[in-house]
Amino acid sequence: MSASSSSLRADQSSHGFCSQSPQFLAPIATIAALFFLTTPYIVLKLLCHIARSISKENVAGKVVLIVGASSGIGEHIAYEYARRGACLVLAARREESP
Repeated sequence: MSASSSSLRADQSSHGFCSQSPQFLAPIATIAALFFLTTPYIVLKLLCHIARSISKENVAGKVVLIVGASSGIGEHIAYEYARRGACLVLAARREESP
């Protein structure tokens, strides 16, 4: 009886709460880490965005090559750089805008 009862106790102890606690702690630790690490990351990204918008790139007098400048995004980028005072070199497949 002692051999069978000791194996029965070993089976019960291996299926108890103590062996399953790491399975419960891992999701809790992951959620806590995401919560505590995501908040500073979002704040840092916001501060970087604000710093970039305040100190825009100074392109006055610089030469800027824009490929695909006849229409679409390339055309709008060309207008923006021209407004900022850049010297533009425009490349496109078409000679005229549509």
